[in-house]
Amino acid sequence: MKPWFPRLCHLALVISIGAKLCLVVLKYRHSKEIGSSSLMADAANDSVDIVSGVVAMAALVITFSNPVRFLRADHYGAFAVA
Repeated sequence: MKPWFPRLCHLALVISIGAKLCLVVLKYRHSKEIGSSSLMADAANDSVDIVSGVVAMAALVITFSNPVRFLRADHYGAFAVA
């Protein structure tokens, strides 16, 4: 495995979580301003994506910390996300 690969995986998840967090805040605020329940529901859906990203990040951190011992942590993380 390339030494930069774990950092690249973590960076992609951090960017994804950050982008979803910005979307949640913007959609929630805008839904309150215009009184849109569908936009609020979409913000709630994006917040679930944040939870999925955090679970995936935890699984990757565990897997990359000790790949021999925690080889299946990534599989369990994928199951938890699904």
